[in-house]
Amino acid sequence: MTKCPMEQKKLNLGCGEDIKEGFVNLDFMKAKGVNVIHDLNKTPYPFKDEEFEEIHAFHVLEHLDGDWFKIIKELSRILKKEGIILIKVPHFTSPIAFMENHRRFFRYRSFESFDDQKNMRALDQKNNYKFEIAERKIIFTKKIFIYNYFIEWFVNLNKNSALLYENTFLRSLFPAEQIFFKLKKI
Repeated sequence: MTKCPMEQKKLNLGCGEDIKEGFVNLDFMKAKGVNVIHDLNKTPYPFKDEEFEEIHAFHVLEHLDGDWFKIIKELSRILKKEGIILIKVPHFTSPIAFMENHRRFFRYRSFESFDDQKNMRALDQKNNYKFEIAERKIIFTKKIFIYNYFIEWFVNLNKNSALLYENTFLRSLFPAEQIFFKLKKI
């Protein structure tokens, strides 16, 4: 186990070459700027309970093939109450979602089973790890695709418009690039 300096309260999960100043930078391979080397498919992670206030998981979760519920439970364990996890992953309609090293697909409702919904018996509630989905956004490639500005606005109006997009022919006409989630531990 690698010990982290006490002043570091943020974790950059699966950092690769994206080393963030003021973060504990974790990756499965040794590289310049990586503070902790660990395979994220293997739990427990080498951190104390409730060690981090913020976790960034940018383009890493789609690579994991370990038990999904154990991984989420482990992220909950190392995150302080009221802490946040920022997640960016390829949207399931994106061509990059199908890359050979990607193991999971993500959609608008991907983290709802971990959300503390009053009217739904979420899968995790029996395990006492709950998150609030504070924000989520489907992101489209824009640049030369000017119409994607409108599509992104429409799709992210509310949950119904996002589900209309994902569950109809619109997803084939306008494939998204990625999806962003902000989860808050409750």
